Amino acid sequence: MKKTLFLAAVLAFAVQSQAQTTTTTQAYLAPQPTTVPSKALGVNLLFGSLNNNLGVGVKYQQYVDNHVRLEGSLGYYFPHNHMNAWELNLNAHYVFRLNPKWAIYPLAGFSFVIAGYGEETKSGNMIYAYNHLSLGANFGGGVQYFLSNNLFVNAEARQQVLSGNFSQANISVGLGAKF
Repeated sequence: MKKTLFLAAVLAFAVQSQAQTTTTTQAYLAPQPTTVPSKALGVNLLFGSLNNNLGVGVKYQQYVDNHVRLEGSLGYYFPHNHMNAWELNLNAHYVFRLNPKWAIYPLAGFSFVIAGYGEETKSGNMIYAYNHLSLGANFGGGVQYFLSNNLFVNAEARQQVLSGNFSQANISVGLGAKF
């Protein structure tokens, strides 16, 4: 038993020392372009699980380096079951380029949501009162497919953990352009 453990430890150190002598380029990730555009704008379709609302959104992304980018987004969820909402998100992504066409990223950030509840008037119109503000955190991930060097489509899933029992899962699909 001692010989087996000793042999395993020696092999582990040998593999580690061999890994340190190889080139620093990771074989499982595509090389990053040397000139990464520093900004991106996009539009997306949203789905919120709390009330099964559909929505639309816009986003702005600022690249810090080849892997890290910051994103600010604004979304509006259309009225459904007497409820609608506005959301503002500030997220950070760590982008892994798998090849020249595909990238994946985990995300984490903050969320600010204003929920509106509708009440029907005597004339049948809906009046929405925005009376609930929620702060919370986002975490999730996404995938991007590059149609060209500067145009991409993406899909994203994230969990919003919000105050006041308004936590929900969000799914979005969108189109973006880097510049």
